[in-house]
Amino acid sequence: MNRACLQRTVFVEYKNKEKSFGYRIYDDYSQDYCNTMTEDDLKLSDQEFLDKCKKSFSEVSDLLFESALEHGIYIDDDWYTFDLRGVPLLIKLED
Repeated sequence: MNRACLQRTVFVEYKNKEKSFGYRIYDDYSQDYCNTMTEDDLKLSDQEFLDKCKKSFSEVSDLLFESALEHGIYIDDDWYTFDLRGVPLLIKLED
């Protein structure tokens, strides 16, 4: 099954070692990234992080997320499915 992944990411420029913060979102067919967040954003809870990421999603990220609503999503190493009674809420599946 094709599963979406959202990963908190620290981007490091090779030459000057300058850091930026954000996320990568991808599945077996597409990928996208954002590097305009703050280091503190990476410390948010998974739900808060997802909510913040959704505000910056591009068209590609939106399509990946739409698929995740149906199938679930990894946020870093944790697998979630969604409760769609209103705002999508993460439901962590037990390991």
